[in-house]
Amino acid sequence: MSAPTQQRHARRWAGRIGLGAAVGAGLGLLAGLVWGSIAYHAGSTGMWLVVLACVMFLGILGALVGGMSGLESTDPGREPSQRAEPLADPEGVGPERGDDAVPR
Repeated sequence: MSAPTQQRHARRWAGRIGLGAAVGAGLGLLAGLVWGSIAYHAGSTGMWLVVLACVMFLGILGALVGGMSGLESTDPGREPSQRAEPLADPEGVGPERGDDAVPR
């Protein structure tokens, strides 16, 4: 891979890791507040420790999922190509001619 391709890939991968971590931490905050307030008195140390644990766990899980999604193939038609027209036939290649193309 060339340097610009590697930089683009690294930038996309880092962005997805950050987005996954942010979404996971946000969901962890909400889940931790609900779970912690049910299990402990609202505002107690135990509740805030549950919130912290949920934010950390789901933030790390979100970063992992975001990083893995950065390894997926690109959408069809948006793949990097070595040719300007990847779907065009190479020079000297044409359509098959049928049965008369095979020598007998």
